[in-house]
Amino acid sequence: MFGAYAFVDGVALLIGPARGDASARRHACIMGVLGIAASIVTLVWPGITALTLLYVVAIWAIAMGVSQVVAAIALRREIEGEFWMGLGGVMSVAFGILLIASPGTGLIALVWLVGFWAISFGISSRGLAYRLHGISATQHEPAKAS
Repeated sequence: MFGAYAFVDGVALLIGPARGDASARRHACIMGVLGIAASIVTLVWPGITALTLLYVVAIWAIAMGVSQVVAAIALRREIEGEFWMGLGGVMSVAFGILLIASPGTGLIALVWLVGFWAISFGISSRGLAYRLHGISATQHEPAKAS
């Protein structure tokens, strides 16, 4: 499931920002490639142990989180609501560090952590999406005649 999720997320990140500015495209492409790479590792070696998979998920979460924080900082003058992007990145890094710090907690704990992370990350992404949609809508409104 993780491999499929990371692949779909990576592809969406490569396709989605086709109309954005160069800096946003670069960061989205980096995150997309990281997601696809994580999915390939997971899908090509399905027999890897649970602990190895835990480390793959942890490294992917940390790399994606760092990329998001860097993108939020780089885009803070370009977009509003970059806080949500940065918050999602910080949560991803914290999730990855928590997985590495406590690998012995087992896969049950990983399932709970993945669920909590996915919900939290989804909320922060939704906050960013609403903010960006509001900005887009106000930029395309026709000027009122006086």
